[in-house]
Formats: sequence, structure tokens, C-alpha cells
Amino acid sequence: MKKLTTCFLTLVFLSACNTENSNIPLPEEQSELTTFKRDIISRALGDAPNFAQTANGNFSAVVSRGYGRGAKAGAIIEFLYPLYARDHLWDAYNGIYYNDKLSWFHEMNLLKQSVKDDTGIIISEFKSKDNKLNLKTSDVALRDSDTLVRHLEITNKSNETINNLKLFFYEFLTVNYLGAGDSLSFEPEKGVLNHSGSNVNFTVGSDQKPEQWQAGGAENLLTNAYDARKDAEDGKLKNNLSSKGGAGLGVNGNLGHSLKSLKAGEKFVINYYISAGKNSQESFNNYNSARAKKWENIEQQELSFWKNWLAKAKKPVGTDERINRVYRRALITLKQDTANNGAVIASPTLLTPVYAFTWPRDGSVTASFLAS
Repeated sequence: MKKLTTCFLTLVFLSACNTENSNIPLPEEQSELTTFKRDIISRALGDAPNFAQTANGNFSAVVSRGYGRGAKAGAIIEFLYPLYARDHLWDAYNGIYYNDKLSWFHEMNLLKQSVKDDTGIIISEFKSKDNKLNLKTSDVALRDSDTLVRHLEITNKSNETINNLKLFFYEFLTVNYLGAGDSLSFEPEKGVLNHSGSNVNFTVGSDQKPEQWQAGGAENLLTNAYDARKDAEDGKLKNNLSSKGGAGLGVNGNLGHSLKSLKAGEKFVINYYISAGKNSQESFNNYNSARAKKWENIEQQELSFWKNWLAKAKKPVGTDERINRVYRRALITLKQDTANNGAVIASPTLLTPVYAFTWPRDGSVTASFLAS
């Protein structure tokens, strides 16, 4: 058993190394990788874009890196709920309308991505093409609510005031299979988007009421339910209040905020929330609960949770700090990949391979290790 546990830990260490390294190579720095032992999809189309996950036992969210098949650096690309059973998200990400042009964050210069030590907080940092704006997203799953929080900071690094900035948060959630039959509405009094379907509901909002919104239809170019992503390209959303997914077509949403001006050295801060629930009331309650928290308190709660979790573990003997960090990250990964019902998932992704399994053998080894 000791030998088995050692091998198991080695594998977990290797899987955890990517998310712990705060200096992940950027796309242009990637060397060609051997494809011999990859799954068929990755061999044919390239690696999955997954960078890191954040999870609370009932849902897990994945953030994209800057390379891989269909990569959108910093975008949220999976939302596995409930109990990690099904992915409800194509993608969600921010964009900024600046100098009469919309740029999604993943189209800007990616500076680096990291996972904050001993937490599940995923950080992505960007710079505008003209080097005047720095943008930083921090994504984390709340411990006490089925809510993903995105904390966004935009800093003016230039020596001049930048005017007429508009910020957008785009999301393409799917409640039913591929979004067919999904309903999406914007509720003006609450300032939120509401996704509804069978037994799952999502509330999407921020801590600042949006001035613009769009309840859109994915690739729907003919009606007021105009595609919410395309709708932001001119910096002005159509403010459509509702849309419904048809056969093979889902619904997508967008929230817009006006920054007006940002003085030299000034920072703009906003929080976004994707809250899940079995019905609209539950998802909205989760959103309200998350919205009441200050970001500093969310960070502290996350740090405290993992500090208590890691304190239960045996400490490695005779290892340097780099190995210790990887060891702690491995323990966090094991916890993140264990659902609240006790199932240990085989993979924290459904992108590739589509691996929605839990193996009794692997789960038993994991349970044995954690018990020891």
C-alpha cells in the first residue's frame, strides 16, 4: 500500500504542477509536444485549453489558458453542476470597448496566469495592445454558495485620462442539452440575467447595476434576440429582455457597464457572479448571498478553508519549498475533485476526453490516501 500511495501521489503531483506554477509559458513559448499517447481528439485537434479549476464539492469551474484547442485565455469554459455531473457552460468572458473598438480580454496581451498559493483562486493578467490598461481577473468558487465569483480590476497605467470606456461580461450557458429550449431573460429591477430550464437555473449579475444588457440567441442574426456576443461589437447592446433557444440553438447573454473615465493610475473594480440553483429562487438567493460579500472577505474565507484542510495533512520530511508547494496543491486538487456525495471524479473536465466517470478503484486509493 505504501508503494501504491507513493505512485499515486507522484501522479497527482505531476497533474498539479501546471496550476501551481505562477509563470506558465505563453503560447508563443510552447514547444511542440509529443502526441503519441494522447487521446484521439487531442491528437487530431490539439490539446484541451484547460488551465485550472476552482470547485466547492457541488460545482466546478474551469478557466482557459492561452493555448490549446479553441483557447480563450482567462475565459471560464466549464461549469460542472450539480455534483460535477454535467457541464452547463460554453464560455464566459469579459471585453472592453476602448478607442471605438471592442477587445475581448483573450484578444489582448496575456501577461501571466497563476493560482494563488494554497487556494482555489485562479488569476489571469492582461495588458491592452497600447500598454495603457492592465486587466486582472480572479475567479473562485464560493465555499457556502453555488456561485462562481469573478473579481475584475482595470488599472490605467498611462499618464493621461482615458475616456468613454465600456465593459462587457458575456456568457453562453446551457441549461438543457446544447441550449435547445433554454429560456433567458433580463430582470431590470434586479439587474440580472436569468437562465431557466429543466431542474437547473442560473442567475448572472454583478455588484453594480448594468446600464446595458442583451438576452440573445446564439448565432441568431434576424431578431431582437441578436447574438449577445456580436451585439457588443459596436459598444452598444440592444437591451432585449428575453430570448428562447430553438432546436440546436441556445441563448447567450451580455451585461454592459460604462466606466466613463479612468484617470492616470486609477483602478476600476467590479465583481461578477454566476450562481446556480435547482430553480430561479435558489439561484437568485445564491447570487444575493454572494453579492453581500466583500472581495477581501471572500479571499480570506478561501484562505482559511484551505489552511484548515492542509493543516490535517502529514508534512513531507526533507523536501524543499517547491516540493512542499506541489504537495499542498496535490492535496487541494484531491479535495476539489471529490464531490459532496463522496464520488472522486476521474477528470475535472468534460472537454476531452469526455470523461464523466468515477472509478471505484481510483476512488478507493484516494480515500485510503486521505485517510492516512
